[in-house]
This record gives sequence, C-alpha cells and structure tokens, in this order.
Amino acid sequence: MIRKYRISRFYMGLYLLILPLGLFGLIVGIYWMTTYHDILSLFPIIAGAIVTILPPLQVLFDFQGGTFSVNEQGVVMRIGLKTWNHRWSDFVDCGIADVYIGDGYAFWVYYSNRKLTREEKKDFLKKTRRDLANIAFFQYNKKILEEILPLMPLHFAEKISEEGQRVEEQMSRM
Repeated sequence: MIRKYRISRFYMGLYLLILPLGLFGLIVGIYWMTTYHDILSLFPIIAGAIVTILPPLQVLFDFQGGTFSVNEQGVVMRIGLKTWNHRWSDFVDCGIADVYIGDGYAFWVYYSNRKLTREEKKDFLKKTRRDLANIAFFQYNKKILEEILPLMPLHFAEKISEEGQRVEEQMSRM
C-alpha cells in the first residue's frame, strides 16, 4: 500500500484556526440583523461568509489541502480533483528550497523536470506552485523524508539527504 502524505501541514492548521472566526462573525452579524434590523450588520455577515467559505475552497483546490505519495516509479501529487503523476526519469533537478517567511524559514523539498533558477528557489511557492505538470514538492519533514528516501533513485536520495542535513543544522540554529 502506498502511503499518502500532506503537502503542507502549516497551512491546513492556519485555515482551521481562521474558520471559527468566520463562523463567529457570521453568527454575530445574523444576530445583530435579526435583533436590530440594522443595515450595518451586513458587514460582519459578508466578512464572516467570506472567511467561512474561502478557507475550505482554498484547502480543497490549492496545494494546502493536497497530498503526495512516493513509490519506486515516481511521485504522485493530488490537489482537489486533479492528479499529477511524475516519473523519476522525468526529473532532472531536485533540492530543498529555503523560503523566508518573516520570522524564519520554511523548507520545501522539490523535484523538477528542469533546473530551477535562483529566483524560483527564493520565491518558491509564488514561482512554482502553478507549474505542477513540471514540478513536485512538499514541505520539509524529516520523518517523511526518511520514509521516502529509499524509494528514490540513488542520485536524488543522496542529494536530498545531503540538503536535509543542511536544513536540520539550520533549523537547530533557529
């Protein structure tokens, strides 16, 4: 059986934290409107509806809610209703991209059918997340990486393992 992993855990948790705020705004707005019949209550209703509806849509149809799996043939990414099957032989580049997120770094393991530029690695999610036909990626997780390294071709496993050690050293300094 092939194990599926989340592409990113960070974003899913963030959306689950935001969802109750949207529901609260929606309830307060509806209560205010039914009690005081005030047009100003439309603002919390609209804001609450947007905050309640958008995160689940984002989770369903963008990489935040997606999964990936790895086997001896390659990497499979699933986001929403779409699936991308990548063979190891299609990839020419792999690595771990360091993405600055304000108070530190997030790390993304990637496999690509072309060499990524320095700019693409610097703004990894902005530059590559819509190019899923040519790239597979997931947020760095040491435990997951240890599980999937034996399934990769040796040259990819060695490179990712080496970069993983660099990431672990960098994370221990943070």
